[in-house]
Amino acid sequence: DYYCMTLTQERKTRMKAKKQLLYLLLAVCSIWIFQSEEASANSESIIVNGTNILQAQDYTVSCGSGTAKYDPITKTLTLNNATISGLNGGNALLYGIDIQQQDVTVELIGQNSIDAYIGISSSSPFRIAGSDGSLAIHASRNQDLNTVPCCGIRIDNGGLTVQNTKLQITVSDLEMLSGYAVYICGGDNKIINSQIEIDMPSSLSSDIQSTGINATGANSLTISDNSSVTMNTVDAGIAVTGNLKVSNSTLAIPSAEKYVISCGNLEIVNGSDLSVSSNSGVALSANEKITISNSTVEVESVGSNSLSCMNLSVTDSSNLTAKGYWPAFYVVKDALIKDSSIETASEADVSIFCKEGNLEIADSDVTCTSGPNYGGILTNGNLTINDSNVISPGSSGVSGIHAKGDILIAGGNTEIGQGNISSENNIQIGGVITSDGTPSYENIQSNNSNGQISFLDANYNAVDKAIEKANALNKNDYINFGIVETAINAVIRGKDIREQESVDKYATAIEDAIKALQPLRTISIIEGADQTVPTGTDKSVTIKADG
Repeated sequence: DYYCMTLTQERKTRMKAKKQLLYLLLAVCSIWIFQSEEASANSESIIVNGTNILQAQDYTVSCGSGTAKYDPITKTLTLNNATISGLNGGNALLYGIDIQQQDVTVELIGQNSIDAYIGISSSSPFRIAGSDGSLAIHASRNQDLNTVPCCGIRIDNGGLTVQNTKLQITVSDLEMLSGYAVYICGGDNKIINSQIEIDMPSSLSSDIQSTGINATGANSLTISDNSSVTMNTVDAGIAVTGNLKVSNSTLAIPSAEKYVISCGNLEIVNGSDLSVSSNSGVALSANEKITISNSTVEVESVGSNSLSCMNLSVTDSSNLTAKGYWPAFYVVKDALIKDSSIETASEADVSIFCKEGNLEIADSDVTCTSGPNYGGILTNGNLTINDSNVISPGSSGVSGIHAKGDILIAGGNTEIGQGNISSENNIQIGGVITSDGTPSYENIQSNNSNGQISFLDANYNAVDKAIEKANALNKNDYINFGIVETAINAVIRGKDIREQESVDKYATAIEDAIKALQPLRTISIIEGADQTVPTGTDKSVTIKADG
């Protein structure tokens, strides 16, 4: 916010100086006029490589071996193999392009480049596009300007749209002030079917920070339609006050010194692929909710949580790998993992932590590893595991799974190693619990004297299907159908989940008996078939059979 205020103040100072000069000229000439439309037109400008293109001949400015040309009707500024650079005595050009007009589109043809303190600056929303072109921006410190951070692209009043194009932004020489590849104050911002690559230096001091995309006060930032955003080295990756959505796109930030993403809500959806890592801070942080749907995410924080949010949802065949020093998942309220594969690891704490809410795992594969003497899952609410395979081991005497609320495990297999399952309330077990691969129900405990530990009925579905299969057969077609009837009669109903192995053996025995059935031999007529014998006669009949 301070940066946006500084930029605004700087712009106001420039405009004030222009007005004072105009008033002075009018006074000298003793000409008193009032032309509001002309004054408004003069307040608009598009400075390209130091020249106002609105006043240039044919709206064209030479830029190296290329050109910049403006169409006032469509408000399109076309860069055609343009080279914009004003280096002089080591000082960078202040603005490569400075847009003081509404709704401008910057169209790219060929390979274009800008070398300036601020690559492109705009007072209002604008768009960069060009399927056949690209733009490389190098923003570096101006030796005479040490009050405003340098930027690749800045917008005083967002938003920014980057569509069907390629951008490469490099920021260097951050000795006294922070720097930004993209800085946006407000609005709705979009990256559509585009490739953006960002290179920035890491921190030189605690007061200086390099940030890839900083959307201060922005309502949203959407990266969509097969876009890719890569930040090779930054202190901070993406900061959005509002919502950040990554849809059918790729985001790669292999090394962020502080954090990767900080936003209001984070959505990673529609086959997106994220591979990100931070050193000192939380990798993915959202003030409200993180939603991961039908996407692949690899996230790591060397010194903090890999993921932190108010609520978490991982669904629709997502694959998520999260590693952190503190809990890989730090969720304040509720977390849902459904139809997905999750691997979490924590170096010095539990692996998944729900501070206040409930954790639900359904139809998923979840593996949690944690620091020494810590369990894999801890929730201060209720824990529900349905038809899932969960590995959350603890060492001897340590809860691999712990909830302050109720625990319900129905179906699937839950591995707890040498640890235990514990709750401050009630526990219902309806799935297979194993310790180092062996079914075991000894290490289940309620720490509440009024807490109840109960075991749901064993699952007889396989038995019932085997019996249904046997009942569909005609026992008169077999010489030994009694073995099937014996196997069915051996079934004992009413067992609970702790005897699921015995119940499964009933089903196996019935299936094996069906496989061992011997059908009656087929008898063939070898003589006398298809005879017609008139009634009321004494004609003899001969029939021969082979059995």
